[in-house]
Amino acid sequence: RIPGLELVDLDPPDRCCGAAGLYAALQPRESLALLAARLDALERARVSVLAVANPGCLLQWRSGVRSRGLEVRVVHPVELLAEALRP
Repeated sequence: RIPGLELVDLDPPDRCCGAAGLYAALQPRESLALLAARLDALERARVSVLAVANPGCLLQWRSGVRSRGLEVRVVHPVELLAEALRP
């Protein structure tokens, strides 16, 4: 219910970003492969903001977005709410 917010699912919407708890630390190559596929989906979605609730996923996504040089802001959903409630 944030004014001007449009929700967009990344296709496919049920795929992991590769963080998966300790998976990124224990299986870094496989984790980065999963992230690469999700970053491809993010690029196809053409969004300016990605809201991610899981702290591990938030870090994984931020790292991937930064490494690709994408102009996508990765935030926790509560950050979006806080911004919407500011006067």
